[in-house]
Amino acid sequence: MNKYNEERTFTQIEALYKWKNNIDFPPIIVEVSPVGGCNQKCVFCYSDYIKLEDRFDNELLKETFIDWANFGVKAVLLQGTGEPLLHQGLPDAILEGYGKGLEFTLTTNGVLLTSKLQKSILKCFSFIKFSVL
Repeated sequence: MNKYNEERTFTQIEALYKWKNNIDFPPIIVEVSPVGGCNQKCVFCYSDYIKLEDRFDNELLKETFIDWANFGVKAVLLQGTGEPLLHQGLPDAILEGYGKGLEFTLTTNGVLLTSKLQKSILKCFSFIKFSVL
C-alpha cells in the first residue's frame, strides 16, 4: 500500500501547531467580494435583494492583494455577494497580486469577461467558475 502523502495535510499540521502556540500564520486562501452589485437580475439570487453597492477603493484593493501576498496568502477567491468583474479596478489589482505570487479563482456570470479582459488576466487564474441560469 502507498504511503499517504497529501501535501495539504502537512500544511494544516504546521498551521495547527502555529495556532496552538500563538504564532502568526496566513490563511492559504482568502475569499473576497470586491463589489456587492450584479449586472443580472436573476429571480433566484439574493444579491438583488440586499442592495450592497459598496466597492473596494481601487488602490485599497491593489494594496490588499499585495499585503496578502507578502504575508503568505497563496490564493484569492473572487466571488461573493455580486459580480466581481463589475469592479473597475479589479483587473489591475489582479495583475498586481499575481505579480507578487498570488493565484486567483473567479466565480462570474461571464457577461463582462470580454476578449480583451481575458487576454490581460486569464493567466492569473487557477480556474474560473461560471454561474449561469
